[in-house]
Amino acid sequence: MAVKKSHEVTFSYLKAWSAPNSKGRKGIWYFDIERQEIRFSSDADRYSFASENRLYVPKHKGERIEAVEKWLSEAERAFVNFATRFQHKRFSDPLTADDFRRIIFAAVSLAYRSGPEVRHIEDLLLSDSELRARYGVTDADSAHIAAVENMVNIITKQAQFYLSGKCQVIYDFNQQLLVCERPMLDMNSRNIPFAVMPLTPSALLSLESNHELQPGLVFVDGSGMDSQLCSMANNFTIERARKWVVAATRRQLGEVRGLLSSERVEVRSTTDRVVFTPADLLSKGQWWELKR
Repeated sequence: MAVKKSHEVTFSYLKAWSAPNSKGRKGIWYFDIERQEIRFSSDADRYSFASENRLYVPKHKGERIEAVEKWLSEAERAFVNFATRFQHKRFSDPLTADDFRRIIFAAVSLAYRSGPEVRHIEDLLLSDSELRARYGVTDADSAHIAAVENMVNIITKQAQFYLSGKCQVIYDFNQQLLVCERPMLDMNSRNIPFAVMPLTPSALLSLESNHELQPGLVFVDGSGMDSQLCSMANNFTIERARKWVVAATRRQLGEVRGLLSSERVEVRSTTDRVVFTPADLLSKGQWWELKR
C-alpha cells in the first residue's frame, strides 16, 4: 500500500505565491530551514516540501482512515475560492452562509494542522503515562489517532468561536507577505480573541471575536497603508516557522534568511506550545465519524 501524503498547507492556497522562475517554470520559492537553503518547487511537483506522510491519515486496525482529510478538503475549496477573489478583484461574488462557515473553518485549521503541531501532540501522549492511560494510547498508531482527534477538536472549537465575530480582509498591500507551515497565528490560545494570516501575497485575513464588535465580513483597501502592518505580519510568520517559509520572490527570502538560521529557529522552538483538547467533542472509539 502506497504511503498517503497529506499537505499540511493546501497546494491550491500556496499556489497564490506561484510565479515563473528565470527558466520560465512556474512554481514557488521557499526557504528550507533544515537545509538552510533557498529552493524552488514547481507547480507540477505540487510543492511536496509542504506535505508529510500520513499527517492526518492515521491507521486503525491496519486500515487507513481518510475521513479527516476529506473533512478538511471540503472547507479548503471554499477558502481557496475566496482567496482567489483578491487576485482577480471579484469582490462582488456571492458568498453563502455555508461558504463563510467553511472559509473560517479552513482558515482556523491552518493554525493547528502542521506537522510539528501534530507530532508534538504524539510525543506528548507517548511520553506521559497518565495521558497514555487516560486516552488509551498503547502504540504509535493509537497516539497518532489521538493527536489527529485533538487537531479536529481544537479546530472545531476555535472556528465556532470566530464565526460569531468580525472577519476582515485587507487587500492590495504594496509589500509582499510571507507564509510558513503554520499560516494562521491564533492568539485566542493566549486569551487574546484575535487571529491573523496571509490570504495571498498581497492580502491579509484577520478574525476577531468581541461582544462589542458587529459580526460580519469587511473588505479594506490596503494600497494606501504604510508597510508597518505587513512587516508585523511577516515577523509573525518568521517567528512561527519551523520547517519552511514561502515568499513571492527569491530576493525576499534572501533578505530574511538570516532571521531563519538553525540557531534562531531552535531558540524559538523552545517556547513552542500546543493546545491539547482530546476526545471531548467526538465520540470515543468512532472519532472519524465526524459530526457537522
